[in-house]
Amino acid sequence: MELYSYAKVDESGYDTLTKAELIGKPLSGAKFVSTHSKQNSLEFYSSRANYDLTNNILKATDVKLIKIADVAIYPDDGLLEIHENAVVQPLNNAIIIADTINRNHTITDAEVEIQSGSVYKAKGNYAFSNLLERCKCNFRSD
Repeated sequence: MELYSYAKVDESGYDTLTKAELIGKPLSGAKFVSTHSKQNSLEFYSSRANYDLTNNILKATDVKLIKIADVAIYPDDGLLEIHENAVVQPLNNAIIIADTINRNHTITDAEVEIQSGSVYKAKGNYAFSNLLERCKCNFRSD
């Protein structure tokens, strides 16, 4: 079953924004919200999704970002796959911006396991930057 959303937001110019600048912008598509009791209202936007009724798999495309706690997670290919019992397939090569207010912490090449709207596990390459300094090191968040 194909699901489409025609809810449109004027996203002209979005393709020129950095990932950090995209945080807080209104997004097009349907708002998907998990009702699973352990996922703390995990939510994301997607303009198109496919629901496999036989295998109970939701594949959402054009997912620009997923907000988890105080981070924004950007799937590499914009695909988010959710299996039976609300199991989110791990993301590879994702980008994470932590502290969505100051946006000083960036994790690239991240492997991410999303567990709920407030819990995730990730590992990747970490960079801190502010006006005074920039540092790169390995990072693992459990």
